[in-house]
Amino acid sequence: SHSSFSLRAYYAVTPRAEARIPGSIVRVGGRGTFDDLDPPLRGHPLGFLPARQAAVVQSEHQFPITQIFGGIDTWPVFMRNIGLFGFYDSAKLILFRGTRAGQWSVPVASFGGGMIANSTLGYNVPVQVRLEFAHGTNEAFGGEDSLSLLVNI
Repeated sequence: SHSSFSLRAYYAVTPRAEARIPGSIVRVGGRGTFDDLDPPLRGHPLGFLPARQAAVVQSEHQFPITQIFGGIDTWPVFMRNIGLFGFYDSAKLILFRGTRAGQWSVPVASFGGGMIANSTLGYNVPVQVRLEFAHGTNEAFGGEDSLSLLVNI
């Protein structure tokens, strides 16, 4: 009854990509780097895909499996809910180097899922623990299986 579907899109362009200036290249992969504005693509190593342009679309469906809304004795931890999620990510890139440099690549995709636990710590600090498995489908573009544990505070 409380499931959600999210759709995120990223488009990154570098005006002048130069190999000797690492910050001038769009690096796609992993969870992305918000400080450098590089787009995420789960199931691929962080920054593994150097590109001049990148278009990434991520879809994710989350649904609850239980709602707890309680704590343990007098501990300042309040458990809210536990849920599952599944996702599919896809990207098209204009590669920086290689045989197809300057052309749009084939779609690079990944899919996976995991579990989310939401709680509140110290009576007003939200904490989300996320266990995630991702599978990158195209090994030529660095696709791999990855398991990650993320804690968002």
